[in-house]
Amino acid sequence: MCLYDDPFVQYNSNATSPSIQNVGFMGEFKLVPNDDPFDDDSPNFECTSSQARDTLGQICTYATAHAAAQFRTHVFSFLVFPRYARLLMWDRAGVVVTEKIDFKKDALVLAEFFWRYQYMSATQRGSDETIWEILPSQRADILQAVPDALALLGANDDSRLYSIPFPDNRTFVISAPLYMGTGSPIGRSTRTFKALCMWTRKIVFLKDTWRIMSPGLLAEHEIYGKLAEARVPHVATLEAFIDVHGQATRTDEFQQETWVRSSGPRRLRKFQHYRLVLKEFTRPIQLFQDVRELVQAFRDALEGKRLSFSFWY
Repeated sequence: MCLYDDPFVQYNSNATSPSIQNVGFMGEFKLVPNDDPFDDDSPNFECTSSQARDTLGQICTYATAHAAAQFRTHVFSFLVFPRYARLLMWDRAGVVVTEKIDFKKDALVLAEFFWRYQYMSATQRGSDETIWEILPSQRADILQAVPDALALLGANDDSRLYSIPFPDNRTFVISAPLYMGTGSPIGRSTRTFKALCMWTRKIVFLKDTWRIMSPGLLAEHEIYGKLAEARVPHVATLEAFIDVHGQATRTDEFQQETWVRSSGPRRLRKFQHYRLVLKEFTRPIQLFQDVRELVQAFRDALEGKRLSFSFWY
Protein backbone atom coordinates (compact mmCIF):
# COMPACT_ATOMS: atom_id res chain seq x y z
CA MET A 1 0.00 0.00 0.00
CA CYS A 2 1.23 3.47 -0.87
CA LEU A 3 -0.03 6.59 0.86
CA TYR A 4 0.27 9.91 -0.97
CA ASP A 5 0.98 13.11 0.93
CA ASP A 6 -0.39 15.31 -1.85
CA PRO A 7 -4.21 15.30 -1.71
CA PHE A 8 -4.34 16.43 -5.35
CA VAL A 9 -2.57 13.32 -6.65
CA GLN A 10 -5.31 11.34 -8.31
CA TYR A 11 -5.05 7.73 -9.37
CA ASN A 12 -5.20 7.39 -13.14
CA SER A 13 -7.18 4.23 -13.91
CA ASN A 14 -5.53 4.07 -17.34
CA ALA A 15 -2.05 3.90 -15.83
CA THR A 16 -0.36 0.76 -14.55
CA SER A 17 0.23 2.39 -11.16
CA PRO A 18 0.64 5.85 -9.61
CA SER A 19 4.10 7.39 -9.75
CA ILE A 20 6.47 6.47 -6.94
CA GLN A 21 7.85 10.01 -7.22
CA ASN A 22 4.83 11.24 -5.26
CA VAL A 23 4.62 8.52 -2.58
CA GLY A 24 4.81 9.69 1.03
CA PHE A 25 4.50 6.41 2.91
CA MET A 26 4.79 2.73 1.93
CA GLY A 27 3.43 -0.34 3.72
CA GLU A 28 3.24 -4.12 3.38
CA PHE A 29 0.48 -6.49 4.55
CA LYS A 30 1.16 -10.12 5.49
CA LEU A 31 -1.33 -12.81 6.47
CA VAL A 32 1.20 -15.14 8.12
CA PRO A 33 3.07 -14.01 11.27
CA ASN A 34 6.00 -16.25 10.26
CA ASP A 35 6.71 -13.68 7.55
CA ASP A 36 7.66 -11.14 10.23
CA PRO A 37 11.43 -10.44 9.99
CA PHE A 38 11.46 -9.18 13.60
CA ASP A 39 10.96 -11.11 16.82
CA ASP A 40 10.14 -9.28 20.06
CA ASP A 41 11.22 -12.29 22.15
CA SER A 42 14.64 -12.66 20.51
CA PRO A 43 17.66 -11.00 22.19
CA ASN A 44 18.70 -9.46 18.87
CA PHE A 45 15.13 -8.74 17.68
CA GLU A 46 15.74 -10.86 14.59
CA CYS A 47 13.88 -13.75 12.99
CA THR A 48 16.08 -15.91 10.75
CA SER A 49 13.51 -18.08 8.95
CA SER A 50 13.53 -18.04 5.15
CA GLN A 51 10.07 -16.44 5.07
CA ALA A 52 11.22 -13.71 7.45
CA ARG A 53 14.33 -13.01 5.40
CA ASP A 54 12.21 -12.79 2.25
CA THR A 55 10.03 -10.15 3.91
CA LEU A 56 13.09 -8.24 5.12
CA GLY A 57 14.44 -8.20 1.58
CA GLN A 58 11.05 -7.06 0.31
CA ILE A 59 10.69 -4.10 2.66
CA CYS A 60 14.35 -3.13 2.13
CA THR A 61 13.63 -3.03 -1.61
CA TYR A 62 10.59 -0.81 -1.02
CA ALA A 63 12.55 1.61 1.18
CA THR A 64 15.39 1.68 -1.35
CA ALA A 65 13.05 2.42 -4.27
CA HIS A 66 11.19 5.06 -2.26
CA ALA A 67 14.35 6.96 -1.29
CA ALA A 68 15.89 6.60 -4.77
CA ALA A 69 12.85 7.94 -6.62
CA GLN A 70 12.74 11.15 -4.59
CA PHE A 71 15.02 13.57 -2.77
CA ARG A 72 14.62 12.46 0.83
CA THR A 73 16.41 12.51 4.19
CA HIS A 74 14.45 9.55 5.59
CA VAL A 75 11.35 7.47 4.87
CA PHE A 76 8.65 5.91 7.01
CA SER A 77 7.02 2.55 6.33
CA PHE A 78 4.78 0.05 8.11
CA LEU A 79 4.24 -3.71 8.33
CA VAL A 80 0.76 -5.08 9.05
CA PHE A 81 -0.09 -8.61 10.25
CA PRO A 82 -3.52 -10.01 11.25
CA ARG A 83 -3.19 -9.04 14.92
CA TYR A 84 -0.50 -6.38 15.06
CA ALA A 85 1.58 -3.85 13.11
CA ARG A 86 5.07 -2.36 13.17
CA LEU A 87 6.28 1.11 12.22
CA LEU A 88 9.70 1.69 10.65
CA MET A 89 11.87 4.78 10.08
CA TRP A 90 14.73 4.44 7.59
CA ASP A 91 17.66 6.78 7.05
CA ARG A 92 21.10 6.35 5.46
CA ALA A 93 22.53 4.84 8.69
CA GLY A 94 19.90 2.14 9.26
CA VAL A 95 16.33 1.54 10.38
CA VAL A 96 14.44 1.90 13.66
CA VAL A 97 11.61 -0.62 14.11
CA THR A 98 8.92 -0.68 16.78
CA GLU A 99 7.92 -3.72 18.76
CA LYS A 100 4.49 -5.21 17.95
CA ILE A 101 1.65 -2.72 18.12
CA ASP A 102 -1.26 -4.95 19.14
CA PHE A 103 -4.55 -4.01 17.48
CA LYS A 104 -6.57 -4.82 20.61
CA LYS A 105 -4.30 -3.32 23.26
CA ASP A 106 -2.45 -0.57 21.40
CA ALA A 107 -4.71 0.45 18.51
CA LEU A 108 -4.69 4.04 19.73
CA VAL A 109 -0.89 4.14 19.44
CA LEU A 110 -1.11 3.33 15.74
CA ALA A 111 -3.95 5.79 15.22
CA GLU A 112 -2.03 8.52 17.03
CA PHE A 113 1.02 7.96 14.84
CA PHE A 114 -0.99 8.47 11.64
CA TRP A 115 -2.71 11.47 13.21
CA ARG A 116 0.70 12.96 14.03
CA TYR A 117 2.00 12.14 10.55
CA GLN A 118 -0.92 14.05 9.08
CA TYR A 119 0.26 17.19 10.89
CA MET A 120 3.98 16.78 10.19
CA SER A 121 5.72 19.21 7.89
CA ALA A 122 7.20 17.92 4.63
CA THR A 123 10.65 18.11 6.22
CA GLN A 124 9.56 16.02 9.21
CA ARG A 125 8.07 13.45 6.84
CA GLY A 126 11.44 13.12 5.15
CA SER A 127 11.27 15.37 2.09
CA ASP A 128 14.45 17.26 1.27
CA GLU A 129 13.22 20.84 1.19
CA THR A 130 16.64 22.20 0.16
CA ILE A 131 15.98 21.13 -3.43
CA TRP A 132 12.94 22.47 -5.29
CA GLU A 133 11.23 21.17 -8.37
CA ILE A 134 10.92 23.87 -11.02
CA LEU A 135 7.31 24.02 -12.13
CA PRO A 136 6.50 24.30 -15.86
CA SER A 137 5.30 27.87 -15.26
CA GLN A 138 8.72 28.77 -13.80
CA ARG A 139 10.79 27.42 -16.68
CA ALA A 140 10.30 30.59 -18.68
CA ASP A 141 12.55 32.51 -16.30
CA ILE A 142 15.35 29.96 -16.73
CA LEU A 143 14.98 29.80 -20.51
CA GLN A 144 14.95 33.58 -20.69
CA ALA A 145 18.24 33.73 -18.78
CA VAL A 146 19.78 30.73 -20.57
CA PRO A 147 17.86 30.02 -23.82
CA ASP A 148 19.67 26.71 -24.46
CA ALA A 149 19.38 25.49 -20.84
CA LEU A 150 17.49 22.30 -21.73
CA ALA A 151 20.02 21.34 -24.41
CA LEU A 152 22.93 22.04 -22.05
CA LEU A 153 21.39 19.78 -19.41
CA GLY A 154 20.48 17.06 -21.90
CA ALA A 155 16.82 17.56 -20.99
CA ASN A 156 13.65 18.12 -22.98
CA ASP A 157 10.26 19.77 -22.46
CA ASP A 158 8.98 16.76 -20.48
CA SER A 159 12.00 16.45 -18.19
CA ARG A 160 11.72 17.39 -14.55
CA LEU A 161 14.04 20.23 -13.52
CA TYR A 162 15.20 20.99 -9.99
CA SER A 163 16.83 24.00 -8.37
CA ILE A 164 19.53 23.69 -5.69
CA PRO A 165 20.50 26.93 -3.92
CA PHE A 166 23.88 27.33 -2.20
CA PRO A 167 24.64 29.68 0.72
CA ASP A 168 26.73 31.98 -1.51
CA ASN A 169 23.53 32.88 -3.46
CA ARG A 170 24.46 30.66 -6.38
CA THR A 171 21.75 28.41 -7.75
CA PHE A 172 22.31 25.22 -9.73
CA VAL A 173 19.69 23.68 -12.01
CA ILE A 174 19.72 19.91 -12.55
CA SER A 175 17.63 17.31 -14.34
CA ALA A 176 17.96 13.50 -14.35
CA PRO A 177 21.05 12.11 -12.57
CA LEU A 178 23.95 10.76 -14.60
CA TYR A 179 24.77 8.19 -11.94
CA MET A 180 22.80 6.78 -9.00
CA GLY A 181 24.46 4.71 -6.27
CA THR A 182 21.12 4.13 -4.59
CA GLY A 183 20.89 0.33 -4.63
CA SER A 184 20.68 0.03 -0.85
CA PRO A 185 18.46 1.63 1.82
CA ILE A 186 21.62 2.64 3.72
CA GLY A 187 24.98 4.13 2.76
CA ARG A 188 26.11 7.16 0.80
CA SER A 189 23.30 7.24 -1.78
CA THR A 190 25.53 9.11 -4.24
CA ARG A 191 23.93 10.83 -7.22
CA THR A 192 25.80 12.90 -9.79
CA PHE A 193 24.37 15.53 -12.14
CA LYS A 194 25.17 17.76 -15.04
CA ALA A 195 24.29 21.10 -13.45
CA LEU A 196 23.74 24.57 -14.87
CA CYS A 197 25.14 27.36 -12.71
CA MET A 198 22.69 30.25 -13.07
CA TRP A 199 25.39 32.70 -12.00
CA THR A 200 28.05 31.82 -14.60
CA ARG A 201 25.61 30.26 -17.14
CA LYS A 202 28.02 27.33 -17.46
CA ILE A 203 27.71 23.58 -17.02
CA VAL A 204 29.43 22.08 -13.96
CA PHE A 205 29.55 18.71 -12.21
CA LEU A 206 27.39 18.36 -9.07
CA LYS A 207 27.65 15.46 -6.63
CA ASP A 208 24.92 14.84 -4.05
CA THR A 209 25.88 12.28 -1.40
CA TRP A 210 25.84 11.37 2.29
CA ARG A 211 29.39 11.47 3.58
CA ILE A 212 30.58 9.44 6.56
CA MET A 213 31.28 11.58 9.61
CA SER A 214 34.53 10.37 11.14
CA PRO A 215 37.57 12.17 12.63
CA GLY A 216 39.81 10.03 10.43
CA LEU A 217 38.13 10.94 7.15
CA LEU A 218 38.62 14.21 5.29
CA ALA A 219 35.65 15.69 3.48
CA GLU A 220 36.04 15.58 -0.31
CA HIS A 221 36.35 19.37 -0.65
CA GLU A 222 39.27 19.32 1.81
CA ILE A 223 41.07 16.78 -0.36
CA TYR A 224 40.55 18.87 -3.50
CA GLY A 225 41.75 21.93 -1.61
CA LYS A 226 44.97 20.25 -0.47
CA LEU A 227 45.68 18.90 -3.97
CA ALA A 228 45.15 22.36 -5.46
CA GLU A 229 47.40 23.91 -2.83
CA ALA A 230 50.12 21.38 -3.71
CA ARG A 231 49.63 22.20 -7.41
CA VAL A 232 48.90 18.60 -8.37
CA PRO A 233 48.03 18.73 -12.11
CA HIS A 234 45.06 17.16 -13.92
CA VAL A 235 42.76 17.35 -10.87
CA ALA A 236 39.28 18.87 -11.10
CA THR A 237 38.76 22.38 -9.72
CA LEU A 238 36.57 22.78 -6.65
CA GLU A 239 33.71 25.19 -7.35
CA ALA A 240 31.50 24.91 -4.25
CA PHE A 241 30.52 22.58 -1.42
CA ILE A 242 28.00 22.40 1.40
CA ASP A 243 27.09 20.26 4.37
CA VAL A 244 23.31 20.51 4.13
CA HIS A 245 22.14 22.11 7.38
CA GLY A 246 20.04 19.91 9.65
CA GLN A 247 20.36 16.81 7.46
CA ALA A 248 22.33 14.15 9.31
CA THR A 249 21.26 10.60 10.17
CA ARG A 250 19.52 9.86 13.47
CA THR A 251 19.51 6.05 13.60
CA ASP A 252 23.15 5.97 14.71
CA GLU A 253 22.29 8.25 17.65
CA PHE A 254 20.01 5.60 19.14
CA GLN A 255 22.41 2.65 19.07
CA GLN A 256 23.52 3.06 22.71
CA GLU A 257 19.98 3.32 24.07
CA THR A 258 18.95 0.60 26.52
CA TRP A 259 15.96 -0.40 24.39
CA VAL A 260 18.12 -1.26 21.37
CA ARG A 261 18.37 -5.00 20.59
CA SER A 262 21.66 -6.20 19.13
CA SER A 263 23.61 -9.46 19.26
CA GLY A 264 26.93 -7.93 18.24
CA PRO A 265 28.90 -4.68 18.51
CA ARG A 266 26.96 -1.55 17.64
CA ARG A 267 28.89 0.24 14.93
CA LEU A 268 26.34 2.25 13.01
CA ARG A 269 28.03 5.15 11.25
CA LYS A 270 26.80 8.71 11.10
CA PHE A 271 26.16 10.24 7.67
CA GLN A 272 25.91 13.92 6.75
CA HIS A 273 24.11 15.09 3.61
CA TYR A 274 26.74 16.76 1.45
CA ARG A 275 26.97 18.44 -1.96
CA LEU A 276 30.08 19.11 -4.02
CA VAL A 277 30.44 21.10 -7.25
CA LEU A 278 33.42 20.78 -9.61
CA LYS A 279 34.14 23.33 -12.31
CA GLU A 280 35.09 20.87 -15.06
CA PHE A 281 32.55 18.59 -16.68
CA THR A 282 33.40 15.47 -18.67
CA ARG A 283 33.08 15.50 -22.44
CA PRO A 284 31.21 12.64 -24.16
CA ILE A 285 33.60 10.17 -25.79
CA GLN A 286 31.89 10.75 -29.16
CA LEU A 287 33.20 14.34 -29.17
CA PHE A 288 36.90 13.43 -29.01
CA GLN A 289 38.63 14.38 -32.24
CA ASP A 290 40.77 11.26 -32.51
CA VAL A 291 42.31 8.36 -30.58
CA ARG A 292 45.34 10.48 -29.69
CA GLU A 293 43.17 12.99 -27.80
CA LEU A 294 41.34 10.17 -25.97
CA VAL A 295 44.57 8.43 -24.92
CA GLN A 296 46.00 11.77 -23.77
CA ALA A 297 42.95 12.30 -21.54
CA PHE A 298 43.48 8.87 -19.98
CA ARG A 299 47.19 9.64 -19.53
CA ASP A 300 46.47 12.96 -17.80
CA ALA A 301 43.94 11.32 -15.48
CA LEU A 302 46.37 8.57 -14.52
CA GLU A 303 49.15 11.11 -13.99
CA GLY A 304 46.91 13.16 -11.71
CA LYS A 305 46.03 10.00 -9.79
CA ARG A 306 49.69 8.98 -9.42
CA LEU A 307 50.78 12.40 -8.22
CA SER A 308 47.85 12.57 -5.81
CA PHE A 309 48.97 9.30 -4.21
CA SER A 310 52.54 10.61 -4.10
CA PHE A 311 51.32 13.74 -2.33
CA TRP A 312 49.38 11.81 0.33
CA TYR A 313 51.80 8.94 0.90
